[in-house]
Order: sequence, then structure tokens, then C-alpha cells
Amino acid sequence: MNTLQFPAGTRVDDGASLQQRLDRLVAENERLTGLFLAEEQRASDLMKLLLVLRRLHETTNREALLDALQDVIVNVIGTEELVILTKSADTPFEVVRTVGAAASGIACESGVQSGAASETLAELARRSEYATQMELTACVPLRSGSTIVGAVLIFALLEHKSILEPLDHELLEMLSVHAGVALAASNHSAETAA
Repeated sequence: MNTLQFPAGTRVDDGASLQQRLDRLVAENERLTGLFLAEEQRASDLMKLLLVLRRLHETTNREALLDALQDVIVNVIGTEELVILTKSADTPFEVVRTVGAAASGIACESGVQSGAASETLAELARRSEYATQMELTACVPLRSGSTIVGAVLIFALLEHKSILEPLDHELLEMLSVHAGVALAASNHSAETAA
């Protein structure tokens, strides 16, 4: 029969003490795994944001830019009900892209000026025929400096997504600036080419 022998002075823990140590190690492992997963998610989120920026700034072609903006809103934010509006200096908002039924009643009035706040855009969206059927989820002014050059109206999220998450808010704020600047650049490029 084999017996365990320990060197002199070695302390042998009883089962309860070993269980406590094991429990602490398991808890620490769970904590570290949680931190690792959170950092991995954060890295993934940052990569998404960088890819969005790249797509927005890789072209001055207006149609390609609108395609990229639409793709980002549909696939990253998660909606199939949106309208993209653009605006030149002294012209009213113009519907340039629609996805889903959201565009059915958008009527842009000439009284909306380029310096209008996003609340004015939201009011414009609420007056649309479609807004009586579905709530406006988000109204994102597209800005180039202090000038509004367009807007994105999001009417509904996909079924699996009940609310805009904090990352969505960050992305929409980023789109407000970067898509606005890219849109202004594409407008300028089109004007100089003409």
C-alpha cells in the first residue's frame, strides 16, 4: 500500500481549506475571463468604428458615399426603415435614399433652413405620413462644421434589437460628423467637376 509522505515542515491542508482555495481560484478565473471578454468586445467595437470611417472617407462619389452610409445604418445600427436626406446651402431637404416603407410620406418643406437643429428635423419626420404608423427612433443631422448638410431618419430597428445601445449612440454621433463632412466633400467635388 502506497502512502503519501511530505517533507518535514510541510503543512497539509484539510479538504475544507483546499475547497476554499479552489473556490477563490475559480472566482478569480471567472473575473479575469469577464475582463478579457469585455476587452475583446471593445476591440471589436473599435474595429467596427474604424471600418465605418474608412468606408465613409474612401470616396468622393456621392452615390458610393450614400451606399456606404446606407450600408452602415442598415447593417451596423440594425434597421430596415430609414430615410437619408441631403441639403444644399439655400435649398430644402431632399430625400435621396429610402429603405423600407419609411419614405412613403416624407415631404420636406422648403421652410427648413440649413442651420436648423435636429429637433426641427425630428418635427419634419413626425409630420410625415409614415410617422403616424411608426415612431421615429432616431434623427441624425449630418454636419459639416456647424452646417447641416443632410440627415438620417431611422424609423424602426430590427426585431431582435429593441433599443439603441450605447455603441449605437457613439456610432450615430460619429456618423453625424464624418458622414456630414464626407457628404459636403462629395457635394464640393460634384460642383467643381460640373
